[in-house]
Amino acid sequence: MIKAVFFYLGGLLVESQISSMSKYIANMFNVKPKQMEESIVKHRAKVQRGTGTEEEMWINVCKELDIAVPNKPFREIYDEAWDEGYKEFPETIAIAKKLKEKGYKIGVISNSEKKTINSTKKIDRLISMFDYSVLSYNYGLRANEQNGKLFKYTSKVSKVKDEEVLIILGKPKTNRLSVVESLGLEKEGKHYKFKNSKLRAIICPTTKKLISNLKDFDIKI
Repeated sequence: MIKAVFFYLGGLLVESQISSMSKYIANMFNVKPKQMEESIVKHRAKVQRGTGTEEEMWINVCKELDIAVPNKPFREIYDEAWDEGYKEFPETIAIAKKLKEKGYKIGVISNSEKKTINSTKKIDRLISMFDYSVLSYNYGLRANEQNGKLFKYTSKVSKVKDEEVLIILGKPKTNRLSVVESLGLEKEGKHYKFKNSKLRAIICPTTKKLISNLKDFDIKI
């Protein structure tokens, strides 16, 4: 019996913003958005693990792209870029609220930077709606590292058994197989489970599909 449902943040509850943020920042420095995105993804990994600072990340990005470090604090630039591309998916958020109303514990999982969560009111407000949060910087690793080890903290924070947790992932932006492999997932019937664990997961491309998939676990909205 499922007692806790965890939603992955980017691509499911909100639009995955790396492309829109990178484009906004790239336009400020007259560089190609693709180059900016690749550099930010590369250098913010340490920040998301909680092992590096945003200042170090920004210096590395500027050095790699051969642009001058701006006088304006990077946090201000990042917040502006975040707000520019911020978009919630109200249908999925509504499902999370209904689950909570029905007595399920709900949680959120994300690769996140601590300052982004703390300084961005929109995302802070959204996350506060959930009972639990598993954020990468608190655990020293990101979702796609160590065979999805980050997801395995969900049962610990919600204080239920692995088999009582259901994790919901958004539609992969890249090849589904590569995403499944990087998260340490393996097929179990119509859905997935994490290797060496009883944690189960759904990959949902649409809200309608999500409602249908939840029924497979005897969860009715």
